[in-house]
Amino acid sequence: MHINKKEDQQSYLIRKWSRGCLIWIQTFGDKQDQSELINVGYGRIVIIFISSAGGTEEQGDVEIYWVLQYIYRFLNELNNGRNNSNNINNQPSFIPQPALSKICIEQMEEEGGNEEVESQLINKGNVWKIIGDAEEVKGLILNRFIHNN
Repeated sequence: MHINKKEDQQSYLIRKWSRGCLIWIQTFGDKQDQSELINVGYGRIVIIFISSAGGTEEQGDVEIYWVLQYIYRFLNELNNGRNNSNNINNQPSFIPQPALSKICIEQMEEEGGNEEVESQLINKGNVWKIIGDAEEVKGLILNRFIHNN
């Protein structure tokens, strides 16, 4: 039993640090970096982050909150571009990439993303406004369907 607990903790830390690296690339990456994230299946990965958020209930809520924030920002920036004319936080600007947004959402859907996001709409913790964030992400996902029809 002790070994399983240690392995679980190691797995959790690997996921946590991997998520941090990917989010750093998302936040500070340029147009090419955003494309590379999509090419390696970032849409699937972020949905797995939500479904595997673990630890205590509060810890899980904190992780889910931040992942929903990053999903929203990522999809929003892909849809609308990133204009950083003030060079805040050294984030490069790029033009809208709606094709990448579409691929990312398709990846999320393949991983059961709609269900994972919808499951957060009934999150009882809500200390971290998870329900509102889930609604925003779901809105971006549904918006793709509206634009495609």
